[in-house]
Amino acid sequence: MYFKEIVGHVLLEISLNDGDIILKTDKATARLEAIGDCCSQGWIDDLAVSGTLPSKIVSIDGMCQPFNLADDDKRFDEGDVVVAYGTKIVTENGLITFNVWNNSNGYYGSALCFSASY
Repeated sequence: MYFKEIVGHVLLEISLNDGDIILKTDKATARLEAIGDCCSQGWIDDLAVSGTLPSKIVSIDGMCQPFNLADDDKRFDEGDVVVAYGTKIVTENGLITFNVWNNSNGYYGSALCFSASY
């Protein structure tokens, strides 16, 4: 399954729950989870929703510049190498953004894993 499978669905709810994003649509309930490689930790944070729900999902873009960060964000000081990648979901009524974080020795990364039940 792929995250972009939900493009065209009507997004009813979105929440950040124990580090995972939960999306409830008119056709499925989906979970996004950041999984770190060996010697690495991944997590999701900085969820921001503008506009109103329910709203049809128009597009999804990942691996963007991170969203909603202060210039002196202390999370970048938590490990050897800490990086954040932005993800945005565009709906007919607004924009949803969040960041996928990774803390590692600089060699390993994280993946954004998608699962859904229909």
